[in-house]
Amino acid sequence: MSKSNLTLELLKLALPIVAVNLAYALLGTTDTLFMGRLGSSAVAGVGLGALTYYALFLLIRSTAGAVTVFVSRSYGGGDLAACGAWLSRFLWLGLGLSLLTPVFYFIFPPILNFFHPQPDALQAAVTFAQIRVLEIPFALVSAVLLGFRLGVGDSKTPMFITWFTVVLNILFSYTLVFGNFGFPALGIQGASLGTVISVAIQTVIAAIIVLNAKDRAKYNIHFQLPNLETLKGMFKIGLPIGTTEFVEVGAFAAFTAVIGRVGTIELAASQISNQIASLGFMPGFALGIGTGSLVGRYLGAKDPKLAAAVGYLGVRLGMIWMGFVGILFFTIPQVLVSGFNPELKVLELSTQLMRLMALYQVFDASGIIFRGALSGAGDTRFPMIVTLIGSWIVMVGGAIVLTQTFHLGLLGAWGGAFIYVCAMGFIFWMRWRAGHWQHMNLEHAH
Repeated sequence: MSKSNLTLELLKLALPIVAVNLAYALLGTTDTLFMGRLGSSAVAGVGLGALTYYALFLLIRSTAGAVTVFVSRSYGGGDLAACGAWLSRFLWLGLGLSLLTPVFYFIFPPILNFFHPQPDALQAAVTFAQIRVLEIPFALVSAVLLGFRLGVGDSKTPMFITWFTVVLNILFSYTLVFGNFGFPALGIQGASLGTVISVAIQTVIAAIIVLNAKDRAKYNIHFQLPNLETLKGMFKIGLPIGTTEFVEVGAFAAFTAVIGRVGTIELAASQISNQIASLGFMPGFALGIGTGSLVGRYLGAKDPKLAAAVGYLGVRLGMIWMGFVGILFFTIPQVLVSGFNPELKVLELSTQLMRLMALYQVFDASGIIFRGALSGAGDTRFPMIVTLIGSWIVMVGGAIVLTQTFHLGLLGAWGGAFIYVCAMGFIFWMRWRAGHWQHMNLEHAH
């Protein structure tokens, strides 16, 4: 396949995922704007609550979302019946994991209290997180359904469903947070409830579209339970993916808590800056997902050379995009942060932080996309170990030292994140270059 055709194929798959991730970024930005009208404590608390929730939820969501790895490998090998079998097995896995929902509800107060945020921010975080757990069963089923479509090369269906969900979420949140259209003003509770309702609707729509009669016949979908050996293989590949995202987002939640100990103003500035930064790294994650899906497909087709080319191509495209975003972060940070919060000190700190973030965008692209490519190949344990060590020791540990020992404040804390991002970009490049991923065998999971 020519380089231009490979680029077109990758972009055809990845651009709808970029649209999906931009939708999620827009959603987070909108929630931050809504909370900004309620005050800095609401911004800080919801930011901490959301991070803590996602850290725990991603452990199980990404495990279920590993359906894409198995489906893309089977699809590349031309085994459509195996694609349907993996869908049914992962749907059962998602339903099983949803039984953890009550556990999540009760563990949030002690976890959030451990971070010692300001009292108002703590109450906001607990309220937000405990309501959000109601979406877990719906979100797990939706993740499997949409992950299956991605595995068979269809990223447009997840895009349309996600954008529809985001529009619903914005509408419900606007209605319930501020009490519009005759509804009571529920504040932070309204933001959480709006998301839960939207995700429930998303799941119903995804099931209707993905499980249509034509595709059930095409992929021989008949909802078989996985046997013990198959389940073991699913967890062997999927659990490290979930654990990787869990430890990284969990580390970022702890990192955010370190900033919270510096002050509420600093925490609000960090939350605002990170929401803006998501407009850069969310497309990077989309390229990583698309790259990983194609890598799995070409490995299934017994073409590791083409799979390797896809990995390098994905990183080059990511560097171009995130490098451009970094230029914007450095040159016009005041414009980017000006609409989020009326407090001058918050805006000043956000501006300084955006310029620091600009410096590591290219390294972030390398780490994000190479990690996605490795996961798509089934090489999931190495990224898990490296992410565990790097995120907690380098990022969180560095932030603690730089803020509490050297008293460098917000920019000192983010200095630890800077080192972590650059290191991940280099390490995952070296892992991809070594080529161990070409020999990952998923056959044990059949």
